[in-house]
Amino acid sequence: MDLTSLTSLSLHAQQAALAMSEEEAMAGALAGVLVIGIVVGLAVWLIPTIFYCLSMSKCLRSVPEGQRKLSPGLVWLLLIPLFNLVWNFFVVARVSGSLEAGAKSAGKAIDGNGWGVGLTFCILSACSILPIPLINFLVAVGALVCWIIWWIKAVGLRKHIYGA
Repeated sequence: MDLTSLTSLSLHAQQAALAMSEEEAMAGALAGVLVIGIVVGLAVWLIPTIFYCLSMSKCLRSVPEGQRKLSPGLVWLLLIPLFNLVWNFFVVARVSGSLEAGAKSAGKAIDGNGWGVGLTFCILSACSILPIPLINFLVAVGALVCWIIWWIKAVGLRKHIYGA
């Protein structure tokens, strides 16, 4: 090998290393964007869920122990991803049942306990993980609307029955 061949080989090796560095840089940037997206998505899910758990726990704590259908601490199991899709059914049923029992024992009349809209929220939430791109988005929007309605209904019932 002569000097020209070595120089050409060295230049080719440098170009290959530079090309690899660009690929690695793109992969690193993509990984960074992915991590940021996951963190933001987790925060968008986690923050409202924490406030929801606080509200449902407060609803259950307001009901006398004899009428409670669920321990207030068990609401926090909703923070477990995927498990929450099943646990929602139990929380909605037990919170609405507890509030209804609490209203009866307090002698307060209520206009429904929110079970219907709560159940709709649970069903739509469970269906929103179906891998059908447009359908799961539309179902998730419906679940969000029902979640908000159920949440407002439960807190409203608690305030109606037990005051602020």
